[in-house]
Amino acid sequence: MKSIENQEKPKRKTHTSNEVILRYQKKTYQQYALKLRKVEDADIIAMIDAERAKGYQTSEAIKNLIRNK
Repeated sequence: MKSIENQEKPKRKTHTSNEVILRYQKKTYQQYALKLRKVEDADIIAMIDAERAKGYQTSEAIKNLIRNK
């Protein structure tokens, strides 16, 4: 006879499904795609690159530039 202490506990799920993650992201975030022309938008690209050089992620760099203008 097995004691209660030695009985196996049901395994817990160790990861979150992609469906749950995508549902959370859709509810929480608004996504925009941005394409810049290398020649015509070189000034904008340079500003984003300068922010990234400070250690910001691309989305943080763009937010900083928009909020500081």
